[in-house]
This record gives sequence, C-alpha cells and structure tokens, in this order.
Amino acid sequence: MISRLLPLLAALLMSGPSLVLGQALESAAPASRLVALLGEVERMEARVDQLVLDQSGREVQEAQAELVLSKPDHFYWRTIAPYEEVMVTDGHTLCVYEPDLEQLSIQDFSGDLSRTPALLLSEDAETLHASFDISVEASNGREQFTLLPRDPGSLFEILSLNFSQGRLEDMHFEDSLGQKTHMRFNILSVNQPVDETLFRFEAPAGVDIIDNRAE
Repeated sequence: MISRLLPLLAALLMSGPSLVLGQALESAAPASRLVALLGEVERMEARVDQLVLDQSGREVQEAQAELVLSKPDHFYWRTIAPYEEVMVTDGHTLCVYEPDLEQLSIQDFSGDLSRTPALLLSEDAETLHASFDISVEASNGREQFTLLPRDPGSLFEILSLNFSQGRLEDMHFEDSLGQKTHMRFNILSVNQPVDETLFRFEAPAGVDIIDNRAE
C-alpha cells in the first residue's frame, strides 16, 4: 500500500498575491502563492509520520519514514517502521526496494502531475493552475491549500497541504475509493547540503530485480 503512495509523494515534494485571512481566493492566485512557498525549498530532510485510514475511518496502517529531497527531481524515502522499504528516484528512474522480499522494482519515473502530485514542488503557477482547481484559506499564520485534479484519471480525488508560518507541516489526500492518507512532516533541515549518494541506488547482491522500464 505504501509502495503505491510513494510515487505520489515523490512527485509532490519536487514542485503571489497577498492572502486575506479566512477568505478563499480564486484558483490562479492560490497557485502563485503555493509556488512561492514551495519555491523556497531546494533541499530538505524530514521525518514523516504516515497514517492510512479506510473509507469508514478505520486505521489501515501507520508508518514512520525518513525523507531527503534535492530539487529538481532527486528524492529518497526510507520507511523505518513497521517494515523497511526504500524508494529512490533521480528524476528518470524510480527504484523501490523491499528488503523482506529481497526484491527491487525499477520503472521509469512519471512526470504526470495528475498521477504523481509531488511534482507540484517544481512546477510554475500556470502549470499548477492548468492541472488543479486550487483554493486556499489562511488564518493566524496558517495556510491550507486544497487541490482538486482536473484530470478525471487522477489517482486521487482531493489533496491538501497545510503550512504554518510558511513551512510545510502536513499533507492529506483521498483516493477514489475513499481511503485517506495523512502525512505529518517533522522537518530536520532546509536548504542544507544533503548526501547526494542517496539518490543513486545500488541493488544488493542476490536480490530479484523486476525491470519495468520502457525499451
């Protein structure tokens, strides 16, 4: 389940006008504001707490992970608990390694915003406005952005990002079946040097490799 969500987060973490407190703005203005906030981050390290709920609100899974991001397209994610899983992309290839299964899956990394919303962090306001219907509400230093995909084939129905004093705090999205995923970010560093070797995944000896890249 987390494997299915990781490409969404990967693309999401790689993507104005003044806000009126408590008032939703028209879509073009929120897109500009969101780009301004996300554009301040070039590199980031964070711990992430993730909670997945089914359509009735029952807990399906809880996980903790570590995240390293280096724009425009380098992304490293390692699930720490309840089991280890590693996802790495250099913007071209996506590798997902599952140590318990001794299996590595390789595929081309998609830049489709409707299927990989993490690309938000590297996109401009015009692209975001074309891909999503965006609204924002702000109050007491907090800003909540709600994004509705314009593409009916999107993997998610609604996505929200919450910022406090300009810093990303959490993200929530809901799929077409009503399953909800909540991610809370404990940001450890912003725009500090990161270990670039993390983005070059080397397959451990003896693992099964499933290569789904296009010829």
